Amino acid sequence: MKSFQQLFIDARAISTPLVGVRTFDPTSTIRNVRKALDAKHADNKKAGLSDYPDTENTALISWDCMHGLRGLGDVNNAGSKAIMDMSRLAGIELAATIDLALALGLLEFAPEDCIVFLHNPQLYWETDPKVVQGIWNLRDSFKAGGNMLVPMFGSGDELPAILQQDVLVIDDPLTTRAELEQIILDTYKDA
Repeated sequence: MKSFQQLFIDARAISTPLVGVRTFDPTSTIRNVRKALDAKHADNKKAGLSDYPDTENTALISWDCMHGLRGLGDVNNAGSKAIMDMSRLAGIELAATIDLALALGLLEFAPEDCIVFLHNPQLYWETDPKVVQGIWNLRDSFKAGGNMLVPMFGSGDELPAILQQDVLVIDDPLTTRAELEQIILDTYKDA
């Protein structure tokens, strides 16, 4: 059985534009994606993930209702630069992207090779049809640009019926004892 990281990289390799992730821990999911994207990482070489294209310049972007769109990492990362360019092209102030529908509209201007993580989009699916339409609208342009939209939601949440045919859903299970042990060892080593 393939791991979450292998499934995510497989989806990316075939340019799957909409990948929903059921997760108990969105921060861990983002960490797992970053690890999967690091083709140089020793675990990835063992798992056969190092054959995928180098993704050092992938723009990683996050959205939540308190911060709107923002680049993951330091201020000068590819995600932050991509957001600034999108904002300029769309004529939308970054502060306005706390509105998910508006943020999805801004993402239509995304450059190639972006991965955008949406935190808790299920809170808007039932109440704002523009959010569902905005997600669906990104499907074709994201596929053409090698981009991914990654709505992250809880294990009990379901996609709206209209998106179920267009969004690949992957489960990111809780960390195993062995994975937790490795995280502790890596943290100790880094300290």
